[in-house]
Amino acid sequence: VQAVHCVTGDHPRARLGSARPVRFALDSFQLIALARSLGAPVSVAESPAAPPTRQRAERLAAKAHVGASLAILNHAGTVERLTEFARACHRLAPDLALVAPVPVITDHRSADALDRFPGLVLPPGLAERILSSADPHAEGRAAAIELGCALHDSGHFAGLNLSGPGTGAPLRERAALMADIATSIRSTRQRAPDPTGGVP
Repeated sequence: VQAVHCVTGDHPRARLGSARPVRFALDSFQLIALARSLGAPVSVAESPAAPPTRQRAERLAAKAHVGASLAILNHAGTVERLTEFARACHRLAPDLALVAPVPVITDHRSADALDRFPGLVLPPGLAERILSSADPHAEGRAAAIELGCALHDSGHFAGLNLSGPGTGAPLRERAALMADIATSIRSTRQRAPDPTGGVP
């Protein structure tokens, strides 16, 4: 094992309903500290759009302070909302690397899969725009590339997470779709002009 990703997962009520008793014996903060005490690099997850939203940046900074070095963010709406959250995090934990979520939707099955996750907020109208288009696969691919490039260009993220199954097609086709989107984002950014004009 070279690294540990510490999450507490979906709230049991999201899976079992509100009538079932809920008891937590171990949380992600304890997991982070334990993993770091054993010398493992630690990544964590955070949902910027899940209540209480005002405390999410502080909560993520607290994870960094007990040993997390990288955070994978859940969908929180627009690129602007995600970059605003990233700025708030970096004010509190400057060395914490952030990975931004890029939703990949090309059909109803992939849209439904993302919609089931608690605390997830997609860019307004994104799923509707893709699913109502003449070619949802092409529209969804283009949207993922556009969002990925915008998040990359913000300068606030160390990486991108292509999120969701992407398609209801078999696993090999899912992998090919994700690889195609990743390659397209990378090649697009390599061709893009430097906005600083080469000034450091």
